[in-house]
Amino acid sequence: MLKEIDLTHKVLERDDEWEQGKLSVSFVLPILDSIINTPGNSLTLVRFPKQWRYRSPAVLSFLLDYNRHLESRQVRCSKCTVGLWGSYIGTKGWINGVNRHHGDDLYNNHCMQNHTCIKCTKFFCYECDNGVDGKLMLQTCIDCKEEYCYNCAPMTECVQCSENVCNDCRVRCPYSSSGCEYTVCAFCSGDSFMVCDTCGDKGCGEWCTGPGFFVCDGDDCNKVQCEGCRDEPGGVKWCDSCNASSCADCRYSKLSKDWGNACSECIELIAGELGQKILKDKQIYTNLKNMKCCVWI
Repeated sequence: MLKEIDLTHKVLERDDEWEQGKLSVSFVLPILDSIINTPGNSLTLVRFPKQWRYRSPAVLSFLLDYNRHLESRQVRCSKCTVGLWGSYIGTKGWINGVNRHHGDDLYNNHCMQNHTCIKCTKFFCYECDNGVDGKLMLQTCIDCKEEYCYNCAPMTECVQCSENVCNDCRVRCPYSSSGCEYTVCAFCSGDSFMVCDTCGDKGCGEWCTGPGFFVCDGDDCNKVQCEGCRDEPGGVKWCDSCNASSCADCRYSKLSKDWGNACSECIELIAGELGQKILKDKQIYTNLKNMKCCVWI
C-alpha cells in the first residue's frame, strides 16, 4: 500500500540533463498520474524536488490533478476531526502554488503540501494546538518549508527572528554540548555567532555557556576576542567605570584626544598594556642576548 513518495533528491530539473541515479520529469510525471488516477489508491503525501518550485506547465498540470485528488479524499484533522476540504481549504489548496492568486512565495513554498506532517503523514488543521505550550500542532520550518506535527518533531524558535525551525535545519551554538540553548535558523546564523580574531573560537556571545566574547567598540574596529585571548597585550578589555569595551589601540586613541577628562580606569588599563609590552620586549631582548645575537635598542 503506497502512502508516500519522496522525490526530493531523485528527479532532474530538466529533461535535457543527465545524472546517475536520477530520473527525468517526463519519466516521473506519467507514473504519478497513473497512481493518483487509480481507484482506491492510498497516496497521502508526495514530496517534490526543490527544482520543481517553478511554474513548469507540465508540473503545474500534475499539481492541479494531485490537489483535486487530495480534495476528493475528504480527510479530517487527526486531532479535532474537522473536515479538510471545501471552504476550509479555501483558495490556498492542498498544494502551494496551484492557485495563482494566493500569493505564495513561488520559489520557497511552491509544490509544498499543506496540512500534512512529513514524518507520520497524518493530516492536521492549522487551528489545533499541541496541548503542551499552546503552539500549533502542525508547524512549518522557516528554512526547509516542510511541515511537522508536534509528536514527530517539535520545532525550535529562532532566537533572532522568532520563526520556527526544525531539528534538521536549526543551527546551534558550538557550545550546545555544555548546555547552551542558543538556536537560530539558517538564514539568521550568518550574523548570530562571534568568532575570536585571535584563536578562531566560535560562540554566541552573551547567550553562551562557553567562553564570553568581547567586541571592540572603537570606530570601524569591531575586533572580537574570547575570554582566553583578551588578556593578551592589545586585547579587548572592559572598563567598569565608563562601560567601554575597547582594544588597546582604540582605547589609547580615544584617551589621547582629551587626557584631562580621561577615565582613570581606562588609563590604568593602558598602563597595564604598556607594562606587558615592556616585559615582553625585555624578555625578547634577554632571549636574543642569551643567543649571543647583536641587538640594538
